[in-house]
Amino acid sequence: MLPSALVSVYQQYKADTDAIAGWLALTAKAANYPGQLLSPPATSTGRLKGKARALAKEQALKPKKAFLPIKLFVPLAKYITSLKAPRVRVPQSVINITERVIRQRSVFSSRLSHHGANPTVEDDRSHSYFVDILRQVVHLFRQNVVPPPTTSTENINDVEFENRFASLHVEEPSQEFLNAKIVQQPTTENNIVYEAEPQTDLDDAIAAYGMLLQDLNKIRDEIKQIWLSCAEGSIELTAAALATNTGVDLARYLIDQVLPIFQLHGGVGEVAEAFALQFIQEQDLNNSDLTPEEIDEVVDDKMFVVNDFMKRFASCRDCAHRHNEPWNPTPQAIQDLLDKIEDEVEADNQLLGELINNLLAVSWLAKEYLKVDEIMSGLDAMDTTKTAPFYVCFALQVTLDIHHTLGDWCLEPAKQLDNELNFMIESIDEFYKGAANMNGRAGKTCNCLRNFQQEIKDFQTDPTIDVRKEFYNCMNYNCEPSEERHRSMQLSPVLCGLTIFYFRASMHDFGFIEFARNRTIQHAVHLYNALVKEDLIETPWSDMQLAENFFGRSNIFAGQKPASTRGYLKQIMLQAGMTVRGLNELFGALDGHSTSCEGPRTRGFRHKMKAVSRGAPVSAIFIDRYYNQSNRIDYRPEDVNEIISRRRCDEAPLSPNKSGQHSPHLLLQPLAEALTEESLEVAFPRLLMHKVCGEFLTNVKNQCAGTIKEVSGEKATSRDIVLLIFSALVGDQVLGKELLSKAAMIANDTVASGSGKRLVDVMETEFEFSREQLEEVCSKSKLAEDF
Repeated sequence: MLPSALVSVYQQYKADTDAIAGWLALTAKAANYPGQLLSPPATSTGRLKGKARALAKEQALKPKKAFLPIKLFVPLAKYITSLKAPRVRVPQSVINITERVIRQRSVFSSRLSHHGANPTVEDDRSHSYFVDILRQVVHLFRQNVVPPPTTSTENINDVEFENRFASLHVEEPSQEFLNAKIVQQPTTENNIVYEAEPQTDLDDAIAAYGMLLQDLNKIRDEIKQIWLSCAEGSIELTAAALATNTGVDLARYLIDQVLPIFQLHGGVGEVAEAFALQFIQEQDLNNSDLTPEEIDEVVDDKMFVVNDFMKRFASCRDCAHRHNEPWNPTPQAIQDLLDKIEDEVEADNQLLGELINNLLAVSWLAKEYLKVDEIMSGLDAMDTTKTAPFYVCFALQVTLDIHHTLGDWCLEPAKQLDNELNFMIESIDEFYKGAANMNGRAGKTCNCLRNFQQEIKDFQTDPTIDVRKEFYNCMNYNCEPSEERHRSMQLSPVLCGLTIFYFRASMHDFGFIEFARNRTIQHAVHLYNALVKEDLIETPWSDMQLAENFFGRSNIFAGQKPASTRGYLKQIMLQAGMTVRGLNELFGALDGHSTSCEGPRTRGFRHKMKAVSRGAPVSAIFIDRYYNQSNRIDYRPEDVNEIISRRRCDEAPLSPNKSGQHSPHLLLQPLAEALTEESLEVAFPRLLMHKVCGEFLTNVKNQCAGTIKEVSGEKATSRDIVLLIFSALVGDQVLGKELLSKAAMIANDTVASGSGKRLVDVMETEFEFSREQLEEVCSKSKLAEDF
């Protein structure tokens, strides 16, 4: 499982900085550093009572934090390295950690050197202060570095100092920042943990933003690969959308870690703009000889277009609240850079503007289920905060990434949505007719299905078309909004995939409700299993194999699948809710009678609704969020890894790297794969399976009812035909075999006519699953083992 510490670039940087502070403070304290500069944190005085006293006792057991001022780093390092008796030897690991912090914090200077720029003293002064301090510390440390282990006798005090901070050890000479272990410094005898004094000036905020971008870009790269795999067919559309939205959740969690320092300087937008200006100046981008393609790559990497767009958009919406007061313009240096790639920027702005205004219309008019996308939730928040949440900027950047990566393919998900919704409407109609034919009534659930069917039809009309223009004019674009239905779905494959998942989850739910209510599928699979065991089936019936897989064997059979005449009857009676005592009485009666069919005795119990497992353990978490509206949006890396651990295959949860940690972006691909594995199960058209099984049982009833009535006087119906056949098989094997043979003839004719793969065909044509995937699932069915 993922450790509680979040492994992000910024958190690693902060942990390393605290580790340096802790080593300096505790080593100096152990070496009798004079003065009260390392005094413990202040504690409250006075006598506490009740809950306050209990809470104080609880807090006393936790380590207390004490901040070490940055200005003390060099004095402490000088004191430590000047000691002669005993001499303090600095572990190499402490030097490695310090050098990593220097590398990360001086990343701008590294870029300047790489591009051959010569920053002025004024330009470099603000962000060199802390780096200069650390460089002085490293220089002092190197004078007392611990040599490699030898067989010679070492000073006892030297060993004591080194062992005390053994947890600071990291693998070297690896230069990868995230391969380093987040160190846990030891506490003092007073249970004090020293941390570096928080760095909160603008330069620190800009550096934190740069580190945040490194993490966010890793998530972006993973999402791009997921959508490339989606276009190629190896990742399913809804799986790609769910993984993408989860990626935005993780990005939001990363952003929240650094928000406090940003808020001290006007928020993320202001810091992002300051970062952009500093970056452009340091790189001298507006005077460089970079090609438009190279500039476009830099602009995209640093999210300049999205941040600028959302600043103007938020200002525009805010000024509407403030009676059209002017908003802050784009700084000239940023505008000059964007002008160098004017066509690309205009295309991105056009896409963002159309998407935002379509989503505003959706948010205003559409059902609650559409408010599952992070962009839409952020737009709702803007009405209160008057500023654009940074996670919305990231989500919009991800949308641009998908369009940049896949181009015109982004229109395909909307077509798939339309096809699936049309199929759902038709399948509900067919199910409604079939339920009325079998039961003589529509049934309560069918009324719920009618309501859901109307919900689909209302969605298909796209009521946002008539109000798009009102929202579209907000950004003053000189063009008309598209009149196409579901334009927001065409512009956002992520939202399209989430919407498909919502409707699939609804059908998944209704399918299981009917499964538990009328037992049509259970009875059909029980009968088919008996036909297979009795060697009466010539060719496997693929749809029955899918039914067993996607409704769950434990939901259909009460224990092991039966393979004997009495086992068939016992299993179906137990599955229907009969008690063991009732079974014993039933079979005792059958053993004492010579009649060939004991159909009436099978009705001597009351059917009970058996608890049904819905399966798809990974997808179930997201069904709860997007369909049941749990509104859980704060997934942390450890939460996502726990979700992946539910995966029903040989794959284990993500293994930590060499340092025992995870990087958040590495969770997305395994999540997408796990969801893809279950996408067949969630999308499986269960209502169509009800229809297929209902038709099978009705045909069996038509073939067998006359024989049953002639022998026992019992009038068979589609709902009890299997019970009657199995009870006849126990009472008179000759009659039972005759009835089974008639049922087998119907099953074999169904397969021979090509109707045995109706669901396979539908899932291939309407849901765009590959036939190879479906055939593989069929081959894994336990029913297939008999062939």
